[in-house]
Amino acid sequence: MDEIISGIVTILLIVYMAITGPILNTFQFADKAADNYVNRVTNSFQKEVRNNGYVDLNTYLKFRMALLNTKKDYDVVMICERKDAFPESDNNYENYFVENTNQQILKTIENKKRYEMNYGDNFTVTVKEKGLSNYKLLNMILYKTNNPQSKYIFAKYGGMVQNEE
Repeated sequence: MDEIISGIVTILLIVYMAITGPILNTFQFADKAADNYVNRVTNSFQKEVRNNGYVDLNTYLKFRMALLNTKKDYDVVMICERKDAFPESDNNYENYFVENTNQQILKTIENKKRYEMNYGDNFTVTVKEKGLSNYKLLNMILYKTNNPQSKYIFAKYGGMVQNEE
């Protein structure tokens, strides 16, 4: 009797692993492909913005449309930091850091204007996936993990503005 029960349990485990293994592998491959694509598109966008010295509505919408190719929803945050130095005396300067947030940048470009940046400004774009992918959801169920850092596609790129228009 014990041999029959252990045989049935063994067969059920083999069937379970034969089904979930390929499914998990397929979902993982799709997730990695989407992650690589989002990283490539985000990097390309920030390079274009830093080389142009501005963000306009057309460039931003092209970027958002490219992100839609993954059929997932993302939060996109753009930040432009500017350092202004004001002389206090002959050899002494006081530095001020001005940070323009995503809301300010979007408000400017939505009014059909370009958000202009100066040479030396620091432009950063961050993309974060809003929902869970199939792979991460199945992974959480199978392995009972709940690590919030590993759930989402996340890309952050940026650097110094190269040109001014």
